Amino acid sequence: MQAPREQTLRPSQIAHPQYVDGNTLWIDPEVQEIITKLHYGDATLGWEGDPRLALYRGAEGRWILYREEEAGMFPVCQSRPGVALDNRLIQRLVEHDHRRGFDPGALLMDASGNPLSGPDNYDDLREAHERLAVAAAKDLSIV
Repeated sequence: MQAPREQTLRPSQIAHPQYVDGNTLWIDPEVQEIITKLHYGDATLGWEGDPRLALYRGAEGRWILYREEEAGMFPVCQSRPGVALDNRLIQRLVEHDHRRGFDPGALLMDASGNPLSGPDNYDDLREAHERLAVAAAKDLSIV
């Protein structure tokens, strides 16, 4: 019998670290609504919630979303400087959920199905590589 990949915990059972990679846990009142949606879900957006998600303030006006795993805190996504934090974050999480059919390998291909290459696509390739690595680790029960 295979062990479950994740334990089911309530948000109150998880204590996220105050600092991760030099970023500060963001729990101010102005972000409580989005944090509640991240943890408990939002049926109108099709999001079930994930108490392991934690929102952090990064440098240059960025926000960074981390997910706590057995092996530590892993970045899920980060904003560009000055991007507002709103329901678009949750919509993006829903769109990129592999349980809903998201294919991270498709990020490595251009519109015609050819592999991305070249310095213009370096950031896209790096992001795709990181997503593939995390997805593969989860599928192999490494994390």
